[in-house]
Amino acid sequence: EAGDRETARAIRRLRKQERETDRSIARFFRRRIRTKMRPATQIMQKPPKAKRSIWPSSSRGLPKYDGPIRDKFNRRGVFFRSRYYSSRTAKPGVSKRVAIYIYTASALDEHGDPMFRTNVGLTIDEAVCGLDHHEQVNRSAQKNAKVLNHAVLAMDHRWTSEQMLDVGERWAEERFGQYGLPYAISLHEPPPDGDERNWHLHVIWSWRPLERVGDHEWLVGESLRTELDGAQGMRMLRERLAVVMTEMSFEAGDADVYTALSYAARGLPVIPQVHLDEGRTRQAREGKVVEANEENHDRVVRSIAALAADELRAEEERLARMQDIAKRIAERFTKKIAVPPIPALALVSAKKTASMSALELGRLILAKS
Repeated sequence: EAGDRETARAIRRLRKQERETDRSIARFFRRRIRTKMRPATQIMQKPPKAKRSIWPSSSRGLPKYDGPIRDKFNRRGVFFRSRYYSSRTAKPGVSKRVAIYIYTASALDEHGDPMFRTNVGLTIDEAVCGLDHHEQVNRSAQKNAKVLNHAVLAMDHRWTSEQMLDVGERWAEERFGQYGLPYAISLHEPPPDGDERNWHLHVIWSWRPLERVGDHEWLVGESLRTELDGAQGMRMLRERLAVVMTEMSFEAGDADVYTALSYAARGLPVIPQVHLDEGRTRQAREGKVVEANEENHDRVVRSIAALAADELRAEEERLARMQDIAKRIAERFTKKIAVPPIPALALVSAKKTASMSALELGRLILAKS
């Protein structure tokens, strides 16, 4: 009995030590990060400037369509391109650099303030500091961790800048904010040497929760929200973006319906363009000959021709259906009406009645009455 009691006490001690160890590990991975206040780093907004080119092909630039591509249900597709930075391939401080980039190139509102929103800090300096600490936690937790995700979302140029930024904030708050995940959004206007319709949002986020609890003070989550990532998560991001953009379109009075389906899934003969990185895009805008950009020009021309052929084919089918309907209607009204034969007795009676005089006819009527 004494041995059993000692064994039970030892088990309780071990369980107590295990609980304390678990709490210490949880405190480590959900620790409170605090940074001493420091003077502002003077992160300023710097709008891009138009670049002049002396290349003879400078007027060619990037290919573009005359308008949005719609399917037979009059739906528009969403543009959502994303990438992630890992601790193995990206240099330390990538979160800070990307956050500063999307902030400095952001558009300005009517008060002259950059159109930038985040749930990490009240100022850009605080947001950059929080994202930088968050990256350090991600790097220390896993060798090849996803330290940051970065996406570009195309907006409708007919909307106001506030409406565009509201779309991004609604979408980010729904997909990231409600799960405690950090995000930052910035609206960029079209570059001076690009398409004037190219209004777009830059959104950065991470799959590890980060909650701001005070001035330059955050709580870092214990584990990643991996269930929100992956192929299913990316598909959900696109689908929810289409829903939010459709809602904003109806609020703006355009009543356009957006879809996350690809061109092929919507039955459109559009050939996707080759993605150009930042360097090749800059070279193409400067007028330099870029092989991938030339391929994109060719794909756009072929896609426009295929769309025109599909539209012509659909119009021919519609006219054929209308002609068939008109032919059936005409046949219905021009069909000969079959008159039933008149009985012989009725003919004899009619002949007798016609041969009677008026006096005889009157007598016959009086007699029958």
